[in-house]
Amino acid sequence: MDHEPILQSDVLAQASSSEREPTNQHEMFPPSGNTATRYVRSPYSQPSPAIYNQPRAQGPLDALLSGPYGASLRTQHPHSHRKLVNKLSAAGASSYAACQNRVQTVSGGIMSLDDLLRRLVMEDEQVLTAPDKQVKFTKLTVFDAHEKEIRSLPAGRALITNKRILFISSGVQQNTWLDTTTTQNFQAKSSFGDKFLYLPIALHCVRTVEMLSDTSVLSTTDVLGIPPCCGGHCFCCECLCSNAVTTWVVTDPLLGSTSLRVIRVGVMISPTDQKMYKLDLSPSSPLNVATDFVAALQKHSRDLH
Repeated sequence: MDHEPILQSDVLAQASSSEREPTNQHEMFPPSGNTATRYVRSPYSQPSPAIYNQPRAQGPLDALLSGPYGASLRTQHPHSHRKLVNKLSAAGASSYAACQNRVQTVSGGIMSLDDLLRRLVMEDEQVLTAPDKQVKFTKLTVFDAHEKEIRSLPAGRALITNKRILFISSGVQQNTWLDTTTTQNFQAKSSFGDKFLYLPIALHCVRTVEMLSDTSVLSTTDVLGIPPCCGGHCFCCECLCSNAVTTWVVTDPLLGSTSLRVIRVGVMISPTDQKMYKLDLSPSSPLNVATDFVAALQKHSRDLH
């Protein structure tokens, strides 16, 4: 029985047709074995998501392992480098998760500044500064009467009630690193700390308040001379010398800025207990927030007006 030859154009035409239904199993599923059979996805089947192309979650040690340290591991262990990196990344993630869970158990849970504020304000106390008007400081430094630093506290907020100034500082410190005793022994270590400070000061103890705001901007623009390509040794230049410059270029301004905002509050708890609280404000804290804080402090502290 004679069979008509199958032309390549006919195969391509059939493969490109998306209107027909699949006629055999090979059009929906790839064949097994080494048989070179062409198959086409059914128009009724939806493509599965490319799960293998999804980016892997960033682990606590991934940045370290992808840098120069990871390159040194490739040199030390050329045959098992990839396995070692995967094991170290998994060990770092496990150590970090265990440390985080443990600190929450020991501390009784990590609370946000808003939660702490709601719990610490007294029932008959009224907060005078709105949440968007609270001063955010990057550092709180306490000095004695002789301007000697007593202690330094982490970032937080300062707000005023009708009775007190409240300094609330809360910060989470976390780190994960590797300790290597030999080229074949590694230790993944993690530290996770939750630090909290609550410092109230009665308004009748406030004696002085100062505010400093210093903002400066520096602009630099270069004027560059470009010598001709011939070096000034041909008659097309205005000056026949090697230092000839016929073109000048002005660059775009390069800007740099500094911003310093500080509030100092002088407090006298007793004649022998006098302190100065210095607040280094966050760059994101607007100037009007600082001035509103000082104005509210002056209004409600009896010794400031």
